[in-house]
Parts: sequence; structure tokens; C-alpha cells
Amino acid sequence: CVHGAHFSEQKDRKRVARWVEKLTPELWENHDIGHKGGWTEKEDGASKTRVVDNACIFHNSEGFAGGYGCALHHLADQEGVSFIETKPEVCWQLPLRRAYEDLEYEDGSERLVLVLGEYDRRHWGEGGHDFQWYCTGNADAHVATDPVYVTSRDEIVALIGRLARHDSPLHLALRRSRLRLGRARRRRRRRLRRRRTH
Repeated sequence: CVHGAHFSEQKDRKRVARWVEKLTPELWENHDIGHKGGWTEKEDGASKTRVVDNACIFHNSEGFAGGYGCALHHLADQEGVSFIETKPEVCWQLPLRRAYEDLEYEDGSERLVLVLGEYDRRHWGEGGHDFQWYCTGNADAHVATDPVYVTSRDEIVALIGRLARHDSPLHLALRRSRLRLGRARRRRRRRLRRRRTH
């Protein structure tokens, strides 16, 4: 990313810092620069990854022996962990977008609904005109053979949690409540039928 990555909170920065200590010069092209001059900087009072040569300090250039792209991503592969553990939150969340919507029903009841979708150009609002790297609006970005819910499973689980399995306590509780609701509806129908016949 040409802007570097802003940390969501201090905890996000500390988590990444633990992984930065594991980066070697063989895996991270800017290893010496990062350790001498630091790998973070402030922008408008917020902490973010430092920009070196118009890219995030963790971006390895094409042709680097340790691998092109994010050094923290390569570290995750090497360590056998998901890259959501090694990279700043903003890096692994894109292009997924988590939003909340207030839904109002005809009966006046309201519900807060979590919506998971794609972060596209219109969601950036003002500015962002120099985000040429942002590619999900291009059809070439959508060529995977597996669906997103498979390839981005770790990110989706981290953003919205695991879906209830059939044997999970949540699923069983929902099933019990549905059964109770079904029994209550059947009783109500029987009462209504009896009233009609009397």
C-alpha cells in the first residue's frame, strides 16, 4: 500500500510488533531500514507503518529473493499461521467490509443486522483518488476457482465469528426455541379451532 497501514488500536500495533521481531533480512527487504529508523510513523497523530520508496515498509519489491509483496504475509506462510495474525488489521480486512444496518419492520420492531460485503471505491468517501492499487473493481481480480467464503474463511470468521454448527450449543439452543415456538403455535391453532366449533 502506498500509504502504509494505520493501526486500529494500540493492541493491533503491539501484536504486529511481536511478529516484526521474527522477520529476518532474508524475508524482509527493508529489514535494516526498519531496525535502524523504525518501522512506524505518525500521520495526523495516528500510528501507522512507515512508508519507504512510496510503499509500506513491509512491501518487498519485485525480484526480491525473499518474495514479492508483504514480508509479514510471507512470515505467516513460513510460520504456518494465518496472515491475520501477522499483519495489521486494515491489511487483512480489505476488501471485506463489515457494516451494521438498523432494520425497522412493519410492526415497529427494530433489529441491528451485521452485513458483510465488498469494500469498493465508493466506500472511501472523499479523497482516495490515489488508490490506483485498489483492484477489486477490476474483473481480473475475480478469477479464483473457489468462492470467497472458502478462500477468505479466516478473515470472515475474525470479522463476524463462526457460523453455528449443528452440534454447537448455540445451534441446539436455537433448535429448542424453535421447537417451543412450534409447539406454542400448534396449541394456539387448536384453541382457535375449538372456539370456532363452539
